[in-house]
Amino acid sequence: MLQELEANWQFVEMFIRYFREPTPLGQTLARIQQGLRQDISEHLMQVLNRQGATASPSEVALMADLLVSMTLAAAQTLRWEANLSPTRVARLLAGQTLHLGSQIVR
Repeated sequence: MLQELEANWQFVEMFIRYFREPTPLGQTLARIQQGLRQDISEHLMQVLNRQGATASPSEVALMADLLVSMTLAAAQTLRWEANLSPTRVARLLAGQTLHLGSQIVR
């Protein structure tokens, strides 16, 4: 996914810049962001349930927002830093995901 986002860097830049604006473009991008947030939140809740762990829906939504933001930032950085390996970046993202997940589990 990172390589796809990196290849479509114009979309990533546009998304980051406009998804909070109250324009038709911003509203469309906000719906995409909300869809990503919802999909990730649902998946996180399934993972937590399988592990017998609990977290509030608000905490899970926060984590989903952080994951979306981190992924977009990583794709943007891959464009700026040509010497970074997409595999290394993906591993760093995975490590941060595990760390964040451990913080919301009760």
